[in-house]
Amino acid sequence: MRVRKNQQPPTEEPNDFIPSAKDKPKRDAARKKRKKKITRRTFEKYSHEARDRLAAWRDDPKAWEGAKPEHLIGLFVIFHLHVYGVEPSDLLEDDTFLGARSSVAALLRQEFLGDANLLAEFIRWTWEREKETEKWYRERGEVRSFHMGWRVQFQSRAHLTKWRVALARKIQIAAR
Repeated sequence: MRVRKNQQPPTEEPNDFIPSAKDKPKRDAARKKRKKKITRRTFEKYSHEARDRLAAWRDDPKAWEGAKPEHLIGLFVIFHLHVYGVEPSDLLEDDTFLGARSSVAALLRQEFLGDANLLAEFIRWTWEREKETEKWYRERGEVRSFHMGWRVQFQSRAHLTKWRVALARKIQIAAR
């Protein structure tokens, strides 16, 4: 094998077979991972689409079929605004929204087997209870320290257990 001037002869060591960073095609460098962002416009888009689905839900029990986690977050926002009178502004932060979206996707997959209609029903049930509790506190002029945040709704399984108990009781009563 001929070696040119200023060139080192090739070695037969195994390290020569490991590609280095400079061996990667340039297009990979151009494909840098972009940081995902949530804009106010995107946030409002999903909230608006959730409002449309909520309006259709009265007539169509399958209105949430095919809903994305973002739509279910939009449903959460609608109920939060209705019960408390304010938007959950923490969801406008990029990391928080992405965390909420991830939590909703996991909840949908793990607990509801991908059935967005059932998850929407769970969200509605939770907020109906929350509305009654808020009403009770307001009637007594008391200030409540708890509020239903996205982590309680989508990460904690406590309300999910209560919902399942309520469904089991409803089935037992209907079976009598």
